[in-house]
Amino acid sequence: MNLATKNLGGFSSLQTESYLVDARESGRLIGVSRSRFLQMDQTGRLGPESVSLGNGTQRQLRRWNRLELLSWINADCPCRTEWGKIRVDAGFGEALKVSAGQER
Repeated sequence: MNLATKNLGGFSSLQTESYLVDARESGRLIGVSRSRFLQMDQTGRLGPESVSLGNGTQRQLRRWNRLELLSWINADCPCRTEWGKIRVDAGFGEALKVSAGQER
């Protein structure tokens, strides 16, 4: 069993909720304000990275994978560098490529 399916009891409403969530909802999931959530993302304290939606000519919408956020919480909220090392085992595809000297 991977982290994506481990200990998600109580989250049965996931079936009807969006898989991608904005910064406000993401912050609510982890118990912080939207601005604190975005600060955590910018500094690399937040493990999961956002995905950008849009075609490049419009303002890009940033969203986070709800299941990855919940799995990150299950993994005790490691920083982005550490989460990048374990996210494949958690069931979320390739490891993140972290630039030298950059936490994200």
